Amino acid sequence: MAFLQSYFELLGVDEVQLFRGMTTEGEVFEKTKTLVSTSFNPDVAQAFATIDYNEQITFSYVYKFRYPVKNLFMTYFETEILNTEYKEQEAVIFYREKMAF
Repeated sequence: MAFLQSYFELLGVDEVQLFRGMTTEGEVFEKTKTLVSTSFNPDVAQAFATIDYNEQITFSYVYKFRYPVKNLFMTYFETEILNTEYKEQEAVIFYREKMAF
């Protein structure tokens, strides 16, 4: 977290724009959350959200939101493997009560 905060502070960035997509064929229910996987890339979020007429899909969404850098847990910036091999441009964030997902 300190690396990310220092990195974005040097860039003069307090918030980042993130995206999250999800699709389920099951029930959507409330559960305790601590960490949430998101992406800096809207195409990645869209890929996780299959929005079509498939009747087996009961719930699907794509969110775009601003998120404070001080609450970022981890991103793909930290490790070479997440930056080169995996193309999700992931940001793992702390769940906050005001989030709709």
